[in-house]
Amino acid sequence: MSKNTIFKTIILGLYESGKAYRQALFNAGFCIRDCASNILDKIQVSQTRVQLDLVILSVAELGFKEARYDAICAKAKELGLQLCPAEVGPTLRLTYSDQPYGEWLWIAMDPLPDSDGGLVAFGVAHGSDGRGLAGDDGVSAYVWGPDGRFVFVLPRK
Repeated sequence: MSKNTIFKTIILGLYESGKAYRQALFNAGFCIRDCASNILDKIQVSQTRVQLDLVILSVAELGFKEARYDAICAKAKELGLQLCPAEVGPTLRLTYSDQPYGEWLWIAMDPLPDSDGGLVAFGVAHGSDGRGLAGDDGVSAYVWGPDGRFVFVLPRK
């Protein structure tokens, strides 16, 4: 996928709080994994409706064999992409109901602190426990392989 290939266009600002997102995810039958649950109420939600174009790039497509999260985000910014607002995590989960089994997409965002002080970024996953909103509390320290896939915002011209 190229950095200009729009994966999905989403609208932020449809829910007034992390708690409202939690209820919407629950009502839609999505699971919320522990790390994601730890930060869901901490997200800052848009007070107005904002439309964002999202792109997905793998670590390899960013030019790395493997890379840490900070290098992945820095390279994407060099390519003219933006990090996602944290609200993209639950919004994408709600709008991507046909996600294929085995796919994990990590939201390239400024990680949020969890209750233990770890930094967590959202993931949108479809695994053995179904489709869910995931989180990774080791996102900053982990070295991602070439197949790791990240969601970024493609700025509108």
